[in-house]
Amino acid sequence: EINDEELMQQLAILDSEDSNLAQSVQSMEEFLSEAMEVAEDQGNAEEELQAAKEREAELIAKLRAAEEKEAEFGREREALLEQCAEAEKAKADLAQRLEKIENMSINDELLTHQLAVLDAEDSNLAEAVQAMEEYL
Repeated sequence: EINDEELMQQLAILDSEDSNLAQSVQSMEEFLSEAMEVAEDQGNAEEELQAAKEREAELIAKLRAAEEKEAEFGREREALLEQCAEAEKAKADLAQRLEKIENMSINDELLTHQLAVLDAEDSNLAEAVQAMEEYL
């Protein structure tokens, strides 16, 4: 019976240790499961991070292209402003030339009128000279 009692005690100890080991194994399995989930989440996060970096690179490239276009539009705007200024100057020059031409036209009309007056006076003088000659 001593052997049986010792065996029973050892069996109880083994059962207790077996139960402790089973709990440890279960805790370890839970820990590993959580670790695997964390690793999977980390992998997903790394993929998302890589995708975000790629998207950022695309956006930076688009931003640079837009900045380049903006600079080109700025240069084109400056060129157009210069052309507008040149056109305004040419317009002012043409207005001055037109005014001179109009003044010449007015002077021409005055001269034509004066010539007509002189012709009339000449005609009157010629008649007066003829009348004088006839009188004499």
